[in-house]
Amino acid sequence: GRNDMSKFRNSKLTLLLSNALSGNSRTSMIGTLSPASSNFEESHNTLKFASTVKTIKVQAKAAKALDKDALVRDLKNEILELRKQLEQAKEKHDDEALKEIADHLEASHAIVAAQTRDWVDFEEENAELS
Repeated sequence: GRNDMSKFRNSKLTLLLSNALSGNSRTSMIGTLSPASSNFEESHNTLKFASTVKTIKVQAKAAKALDKDALVRDLKNEILELRKQLEQAKEKHDDEALKEIADHLEASHAIVAAQTRDWVDFEEENAELS
């Protein structure tokens, strides 16, 4: 659910990877810093993020079968809710909330698209790469 996601940085990549980051794996984070004074703020934010990441504790849990239909149904419901939130943020002219909700909406759409692909799509994509 949403609370599982709160411990991760709010970005498309971490939303897409959240299941892998929460699972039975050893995860490492590498942060890069710049000695240039013009990059101080970005380097400082990277260090703060790294400090937060090192406190995340992942607990192993038994693997369970993925019910793709239920996942897609839940994501479609989430997309509808995000669209409502997006409209509310537009009415309030809340640019920060607009960007956050739009990013979450885009990532949810990407997950739905990935989960609704069938084996034929993967074979066709593989044939194109060969």
